[in-house]
Amino acid sequence: MFVTSVAATVKVSGGDYGWLVDCIGEVKDLIVAIKGGQIITKVPRYTQTAASHNVNDIGNTYVEINITKQHLWFYKNGSLIVDGDVVTGNVSINDGTPTGVYKLKYKEK
Repeated sequence: MFVTSVAATVKVSGGDYGWLVDCIGEVKDLIVAIKGGQIITKVPRYTQTAASHNVNDIGNTYVEINITKQHLWFYKNGSLIVDGDVVTGNVSINDGTPTGVYKLKYKEK
């Protein structure tokens, strides 16, 4: 759950950010350990990771975009740095902005 800048609590799904276990790799590791009679403690293999395993795994530096309100908030180290109106995708031409939590792909000045 995520508390937004407009004080709504939402569940966010989708995107390429967050903890995702590499199930195939984990099964292979466990088979080897079981066949070898090993007792192990291990950190899972991940195909996707986040900033931390805490409840708030995005950390305190992030950008929040409210597609309905067409508004953006940028937080750095927990402090609001800037917010303003934005224009997101165009659903009328089947080019809507996908919802979810995403890693930063690139940035430009």
